[in-house]
Amino acid sequence: MTPRVLLLHGLLASSAAWLPLRRELGSSVDVIAPDLLGYGASPRPAGDYTLERVVAHLVPLVERERPTHVLGHSMGGIVALALARELPGHFERVGLAGLPVYSDRGDGLAHLHRRGPLFRALLHSDVVTHFGCDALHQARRAWGPFSPLFDKRRPREVLVTIFDHSRASHSGSFDNIVFAGLAEALAAAQSSPIAALHGARDHSAPIDRVRALAGRHGWDLAVAPTAGHQLVIERPRLTASWIRERLLAPAASTATAPVAS
Repeated sequence: MTPRVLLLHGLLASSAAWLPLRRELGSSVDVIAPDLLGYGASPRPAGDYTLERVVAHLVPLVERERPTHVLGHSMGGIVALALARELPGHFERVGLAGLPVYSDRGDGLAHLHRRGPLFRALLHSDVVTHFGCDALHQARRAWGPFSPLFDKRRPREVLVTIFDHSRASHSGSFDNIVFAGLAEALAAAQSSPIAALHGARDHSAPIDRVRALAGRHGWDLAVAPTAGHQLVIERPRLTASWIRERLLAPAASTATAPVAS
């Protein structure tokens, strides 16, 4: 039977983030890649944006499509862990790429502010920053053709979708998911094996914290020596190889090791 993988994108992204990887996987893996709640074509929720609401939105899809595995990138990794906890035993394995592990918003900001003044400005106020996201999304047809001038590593089809989300999902993704200190408890609650992929040059999600989680909970952790946080987008061939060789492999056949860059 062809394995079926549910792909969950990261914060301030969309299902388009998986397009390079889907092309690389071809027909060897059946893929389901939805927009998370409040992103892309999914409904814009009213009220608080929480992890529980994101998971509840995904449960009917999982029950209908019956994916055998789930892979989450960045914030999507936290969602994947929560979804696996909600549906114990449903997934043969849970995959995590670039998992962010922060205790609270202060901890996250202290780390991300080291990336420079642009990140400090963007993270200063979620409300103000979202106005910029909304304006850029509305003007995407004007700047989209020039997007390779700003970021050569990500395809235009990915870049023009990253600002398509609601205000609630913008702030709630940070405060109630990424910066909510959930990773440790979710990791401890897993009944499915975990396979993790992390870039050694990831400056958005500290690799030392993922190594510690992997060690405590017996995860199969693969480290890409020259990859960064956006490895699932920028390194689709590497990610596809990891999926075939590690995420989809029987649990007993994997071991912690680096992967080729």
